[in-house]
Amino acid sequence: MTSAKYDFGVVGLGRMGASIAGSLALRGCRVAMYDKSHFDREKGWNILSADMKTHVEQGMITPAEKDAALGRGKLVETLEEVVDSVVVVEAIFEDLAVKKELFKKLEEAAGQRHPATIFSTNSMNFDIMNITSEVVSAERTVCGLRFLHPVFFIPDIEVSGPWNAPPQSLDSLLALLKRVGFKPFFFNCKNPSGFFRRRLDDGEVTAFRAQQRDRTASALQGSATEPAPAAPAASSAGECCVCTDAAANALFAPCGHQVMCMPCAEALEQQTGSIQPPVPQLPHASGETLAGRRQLVRATPLVRGISIWV
Repeated sequence: MTSAKYDFGVVGLGRMGASIAGSLALRGCRVAMYDKSHFDREKGWNILSADMKTHVEQGMITPAEKDAALGRGKLVETLEEVVDSVVVVEAIFEDLAVKKELFKKLEEAAGQRHPATIFSTNSMNFDIMNITSEVVSAERTVCGLRFLHPVFFIPDIEVSGPWNAPPQSLDSLLALLKRVGFKPFFFNCKNPSGFFRRRLDDGEVTAFRAQQRDRTASALQGSATEPAPAAPAASSAGECCVCTDAAANALFAPCGHQVMCMPCAEALEQQTGSIQPPVPQLPHASGETLAGRRQLVRATPLVRGISIWV
């Protein structure tokens, strides 16, 4: 280990970035969590907190593990704080120009003060060298670091770069990943078959989650003071990722996610965009309507390029 303040710095706290930060924190890592605005940082923290609460309800982790993991994550306001990490993981949206600009700022922030910090990207669409060329020092270690969806409780993790095998400069990263329970595998992103990247199927995800649930059940049985979590009530919607209290009954289209309650969706609507006239049908629901729900349309920085129908 180095003298870095954090084990990992995660840049971009959307759905994927928040999951990456949470997964790392559950594995005992100190995690700096950064996004470009106070709103985005708080949103990311709320996503993470809601995920942790759900994991406890589903018997995936214990309440003590949830509290400990949240204690290891810290929202930071500057890139200078992020680069005080062993590894920085970029998890922003897939735009090459925006990623290059971010890595340029990361290099400026790290400079000579943090020459050993490793820069990585979670991107599946862009080669790390295409992102970092001309904006990151040639002396700095860079690589792809792809967390397999759905991230939580998945031990396999992809390390990639334009090499036939991981270079010696990645030894410290591989050792860190293994120390916290990951099983890294290497992918040569210059390989002509590069489009055939590993994806987990439903069976694999189910198996990993079952292993995690069994581990947690054993841990709870061994505790004399901590009761096993009750099974969550059956519901068609989870809890709101903003208030983490009410049911998530606001439907996003075209992705189909239900992640916010009506009051939070309406509050966000008022803050970030105007409400357009109601539309009678959902375009992705084969002509079916959602009885009892008002239907609104907007496009905001929170969900870039996606309209919300409620």
